[in-house]
Order: sequence, then structure tokens, then C-alpha cells
Amino acid sequence: RSAKDEKLLFAVMIDDSSSEKPRERSIKNAAIRIFQGLLNDQSHGYLVLVDQTVQPSKSPLQASEVQATIDKIGFGGGTALFDGIGQTCSQTLGMSQNPDTPRRVLILLSDGDDNYSHLTFAKAEEVAEREGVAVFSLSEHSSSIQGAAILRQVSKDTGGRDIFANKLSDGIAPLLTAIR
Repeated sequence: RSAKDEKLLFAVMIDDSSSEKPRERSIKNAAIRIFQGLLNDQSHGYLVLVDQTVQPSKSPLQASEVQATIDKIGFGGGTALFDGIGQTCSQTLGMSQNPDTPRRVLILLSDGDDNYSHLTFAKAEEVAEREGVAVFSLSEHSSSIQGAAILRQVSKDTGGRDIFANKLSDGIAPLLTAIR
């Protein structure tokens, strides 16, 4: 059944590392469209930036804040994707912080590569599963084989879905449908 009218807490995680610099414009546009597609009276969304550090928004973004916040993002440096997954699932989307929100979703806009995390992939995935966060990923087909495998596995194992498209914009509608 459709869950589009049920309460939803989500975080859009943007990999703003050097490897994603060539796709900066399409990543920013995809993030804005995802927020537009998910924000409503029953949902709240955070923005999380991941390069060598994990930088979540301090509070859920209002629709009026999304564009300006995303426009300020600069891309560069390494990627601590696994740290981002673990921290976002345990601190921002965790069950103990959000007991009244059974639907919690993490959306990864990333190539899946990680070269800076302290957490292993297995530990990050374990945290997502323990906290009951479904991970959805959206990436281009040009992702590395290893990065694509990471995105597929974390999405599958947490009850989410991985979307690979020739262009990120082509994957937004299927992503939103899968989340609903």
C-alpha cells in the first residue's frame, strides 16, 4: 500500500567530495527536487553534507530554506560516506530521537566511494539496520563498480532501493515513487 500520507522523517545526504564535482549542478538540482517531492505537512527533511566531515543541518529544513541552503554547497576533498551513514542514522534519524516517526529514510546522492571514514561499511550498515532507517540511493551509471556495489547492498539490506540512471534527473521520479 502507498505510504505517501504517513509521517516521514528523511535526510538527503549529499556527497560533496571532489569525485562528485563534475556532477555538482545535477546533484544540487536532484536534492532540491527530492525535497520538493517529499516535504509536506506529514514530513520533515534534513540536509547532510559529507566530505571529510559529516555536516547535518541543525534542524529540518523548511521548503523556503532548501534552495538557498543547497546553493551554498561547495564540492571538494575526500569522502567519509560510511561515517555519514552511521552518524545520520544514529543521531539525526534514530529511533530514540524520533519515537513518533516510524518511517525514517536516508537518501544518498553519492557515487558510493569512501576514502575517509573511520567506520567500516559493515558497521555503518549495522547502525542503519538497528535504527530502522531505510537507505535509498540515487547515482549515475558512471559510478565505480565498488561504489555501485556499496549503494546496492546498503539499500537492499536496509529495506530501501538503489536507483541508477544515465542522468540523476531521470532517477528522481522512480526514487520518490519507491519512497512512497
